Amino acid sequence: MGSCRNVQGLVAASLYEALSETEQVALNTHLAGCPRCAKEMETMKALVGEIPVRTESFSGDLLPTLREALREEGVATRHSRWTMGSFALSFAVFGLISLYLFSTGDDVRQPVDERSPISLALEEAGLLSQSGQEIEARQVLENALAYHGDGPTAGVLYLEMASLEYSAFHRYEEAYSIYSLVRDEYAEVWSQCHGLLQDRYDLLTEARDSGYEALYAIDAARSLGEEGIPRLETIVAQNPGRFIASEALDTMVTVIENDGVSGLEMLRSRFTNPLAVAQLDVRLGEQYWQEENNPERGKELLEAVVQGPHEVPAQMAAAVLARLQPGID
Repeated sequence: MGSCRNVQGLVAASLYEALSETEQVALNTHLAGCPRCAKEMETMKALVGEIPVRTESFSGDLLPTLREALREEGVATRHSRWTMGSFALSFAVFGLISLYLFSTGDDVRQPVDERSPISLALEEAGLLSQSGQEIEARQVLENALAYHGDGPTAGVLYLEMASLEYSAFHRYEEAYSIYSLVRDEYAEVWSQCHGLLQDRYDLLTEARDSGYEALYAIDAARSLGEEGIPRLETIVAQNPGRFIASEALDTMVTVIENDGVSGLEMLRSRFTNPLAVAQLDVRLGEQYWQEENNPERGKELLEAVVQGPHEVPAQMAAAVLARLQPGID
């Protein structure tokens, strides 16, 4: 599901350039359900705002060359999985280059806001939602739909509305219906959706058969803070390999405010259910391998799950191993 690490590139990119409409929806969706990332983004905005921007005199235009160099090197890709500390500083440097044009003499050219009314509505709704004004955010979206609802990109407004229904109001059937509307009637918008949104739809589809009982149980556990972790562990154990289990794990990470290896290791030390431990080990092993540059520890955890007694986690671990070391049976 929507791990914080999966949207860090969007957080950073949003500080220096307009995201695409579907990317803005994905970012708003994550921030609405993750107070830690929302707070981090506010901190980064304040930091960037304090960076002085000097206008240098230059006879020529280096911007196209700089942009091309950055594009070729992949320095500022929106979906990079950098850590919060490193990408904040890096985008502070590269953003100043890409947003402000060098001047020729006294002629200073400023960036032009060419975003569409839909993009502006999405940004306004996101800001309102982050400040706890979810009802006002929904009204902004409804107003935008009243004026722009006939266009082919209106689906992104519906996506943002579905995010509010899910994260703010916890009206899961309404969220499911709106996602289904976009999927069925705005196929091009849906095809461009960030994986977070498509995973959310799959989660709702999975939970719908039981009347969203598992999602309401996750909500109840979340409200208890760290005292709710045993309840979330039970949900993980009861739903091996399902989106619901992944959502419960993501919720634990949000509760402890640590999605790194140290946070997962802390959760592992508190787990008592072997089936839940096995699923956590799959995530932990992959994270050791990919994000901590410790493939030995990652492989050790994953192979232990493969050889363990729990069928579904074993299949999950085998799939991760096959992806991380292709060509090896």
